[in-house]
Amino acid sequence: VAQLREVTDQKRVILRERPLSIGIIGFGRFGQFMAERFVKQGAKVAATSRSDYKKEAKAIGVSFAPDLDTLFNDYDFDVIIVSVSILAFADTVKKLSPYLEGKDVLVADVLSVKEHAQQIFLSLLPETCDVLCTHPMFGPESGAESWRGLNFVYERTRVTGAIGVDRVERFLSVFEEEGCAMKDMSCAE
Repeated sequence: VAQLREVTDQKRVILRERPLSIGIIGFGRFGQFMAERFVKQGAKVAATSRSDYKKEAKAIGVSFAPDLDTLFNDYDFDVIIVSVSILAFADTVKKLSPYLEGKDVLVADVLSVKEHAQQIFLSLLPETCDVLCTHPMFGPESGAESWRGLNFVYERTRVTGAIGVDRVERFLSVFEEEGCAMKDMSCAE
C-alpha cells in the first residue's frame, strides 16, 4: 500500500510539473464536461466547435477558437480529443487530418462505438499520430458530482516511442486521479 501511494504521489507531481496541453474538437455538452475536469487537474485546454461556445469556455478556463485554422495556428497540443457525434466523426477526422501532418500528437475519441472510431483513426490520421480509443462510460449526469468508481474503457491503439508512451500515461492519469475504474480493453471487446 505504501509503495502504491508513493507511485501515485510521484504521478501527481509529474502531472503538475508537466501539464498536458489538450485540444478538444467538439465542445458541446460532453466536451465541456471533460474540459472542466482537465482544467481542474492543471491541463491547458483549448477547444473549437461548430457552435460558438466562447462564453461557456471562458467560464471554465478554456480557450475557444472559432475554427480549426485558428485552433492549430494559435496552439500546440500534446493531446487532441475528438468529441463529436458518430454521424460527424468521419468527416471531422478528415478535416482534422491535414492539421496533424508531421505532428507528434496523441489523438483520442470518446465515442461508444469503438471499432468505428479505431477504423476511422487508423485510415485517416497521419502515422505520426498516436491513437488512443476511449469510452468514458459516464457523462454529465452520472459523473456530475464525481468520476470515482465510474468505468473508463480504453485501448492503446497506436502508441510509438517513449514520448508517446509518456503522453498516453499522463493522459490516462487524469482519469485515474479522478477515481475512474480503468479498463484496458480492445475495441472489439
